[in-house]
Amino acid sequence: MSGPFARLGVGSRLMRHLLAEAHRQGVKTLTSHVSRTARPFYEKFGFSVVEHRSPTVGGIVIPNVVMRRSA
Repeated sequence: MSGPFARLGVGSRLMRHLLAEAHRQGVKTLTSHVSRTARPFYEKFGFSVVEHRSPTVGGIVIPNVVMRRSA
């Protein structure tokens, strides 16, 4: 990611908040469709790949992965 707000920790702070809120509410599993570039970020927070996908949107293939994290 590039831009003036990249690498400032905003995404990590949001993810920690999301994980804490999920825990508080008793959510046992979180699932997300993640771009290939975002995969390392999610892995850092304990998500694992459960499926590789290649959906087509407007005639363009957009590869991504489904990632899941269990409590």
